[in-house]
Amino acid sequence: MMTTKRTLILLGRTLLSTFLIILFLFSFELIESFNHTNYDYTRFFQKLGKVTIAFFLLFSAFFATNEWLRIKNKTQKPFPYFLYAIGTPVLLSVVMCGVRHYTSFLGRDDIHLLYIETIAYVIIIMFLLAAIHYLKYNFKTKNSTSKKIAWKTKSMYKKVAIYALVLTFLYMIYTVIFYIYHGGVGLNYLNLEFLFFMGKEYVFNFCIAFLCWHLVVLFYSYLETKVSILGSLIITTLGIFVIMELLINMYFFLKLLMYTDYDIVIKNFNFIYLITGVGDRSVFVIICTLCYQFLYFNETRSTEQKALKAAIGKQTEKYESLRRQLSPHFLFNNINVLTALIEENPQKAVRFSESLGNIYRHFLRQEDEDIVSLQSALLFSKDYLELLKYRYEEAFQYVLPKTVASHQYIIPLALQQVIENTIKHNEVSAEKPLQITIEIQDDYISIQNTKQLKATIENTKGTGIENIQKRYAFLTEKEVVIQDEAASFTIKLPLLNMENA
Repeated sequence: MMTTKRTLILLGRTLLSTFLIILFLFSFELIESFNHTNYDYTRFFQKLGKVTIAFFLLFSAFFATNEWLRIKNKTQKPFPYFLYAIGTPVLLSVVMCGVRHYTSFLGRDDIHLLYIETIAYVIIIMFLLAAIHYLKYNFKTKNSTSKKIAWKTKSMYKKVAIYALVLTFLYMIYTVIFYIYHGGVGLNYLNLEFLFFMGKEYVFNFCIAFLCWHLVVLFYSYLETKVSILGSLIITTLGIFVIMELLINMYFFLKLLMYTDYDIVIKNFNFIYLITGVGDRSVFVIICTLCYQFLYFNETRSTEQKALKAAIGKQTEKYESLRRQLSPHFLFNNINVLTALIEENPQKAVRFSESLGNIYRHFLRQEDEDIVSLQSALLFSKDYLELLKYRYEEAFQYVLPKTVASHQYIIPLALQQVIENTIKHNEVSAEKPLQITIEIQDDYISIQNTKQLKATIENTKGTGIENIQKRYAFLTEKEVVIQDEAASFTIKLPLLNMENA
């Protein structure tokens, strides 16, 4: 939802972007005016006024569309995001060019090429803006997985080559339109010689794009853990731009030396001007660098997601393994009780087995849950405690909490495991009655029993308590508290709520 504050922020960004682009155009035109003695500044400022209005409308369209995409949560997938973020201002620029064409009398046959070039520049500017915002929305945190990615693989080089082919193809289309519009060639000059020249240019620009990828990987291998994502983006883009400007201009400088007299080259070749001058090929280098950073980030994120899914899969498998231990553990402990009861009182053993069957069905329902409400767990525990009470009669006593908060949760069957362990390890008789007290203490549920260990205790590895501890470790940072004292043994299980569970 758009608020007044958010609207003012977007308006401020629109004004700032318009100011920066007009400042760039003004600076560029100012440099050009030094080469003309009778430069018409009045005409230039008239043009600048119209351009300012046009860019204000274009930037308004971009930021409004970008805000709509952000509100609709459509900023994760690159293709639809760039389609809308770039498409809306480009469509507006097409409309403005159409209005200008039908309301002016320029009298030029090639005016449509001027419009195509204008729209191409709009696409470039909006692409750069969209690139910055896409990275802002999707890559806010640092990662370390990318160091493990094998960038030099056939599949990776295939993607890099496809990027290079497409970017170079788009740049060559722009170059042909530029040459035709500025009189470099006419349509009647599109012959075999020109196509051969364009083929060489295509290969040269393809190599530039391919080199940009390797420089992106090189920069990020050093910057990834040292600066933020935005810092890496800026440093990498500027760094590759400077490196490629030096390499490209060095190439042309050496090429001139091969085919031209040395003195003439040194006299007329302004190397500083070429390095500092931002031409179409420089823009091509910047776009290649940005696109390859998208590829780098997407591959990194894809690898992180696969690693995360694998880790979750392993953790889920471990958790399921722990849950699978519950059923045999429950049966083993209670079959021991049933066996002892058969020897003492066969009729009572029959009723115990029937009640145990009903409780086991409830057990199976809870077994599949990750967490259960404390109310439900205590109701089940009461049924189980009543079953034990029926078995041991007055030799077994228990106390349950009277009130329980509805927002409190616990891992399933934890209470039953603690009760089972209590019966397993302690003597229960009329001479030594066993008492279990269950109560809530702050953020824990405490299960305390009188300590009266059996004279002969079967060999055990403490699987029940260990299982509880490991299952809790999956859901909370709170630890299971164990207090082993002379007269009592207490286990405190953390209580969960929907937020920390």
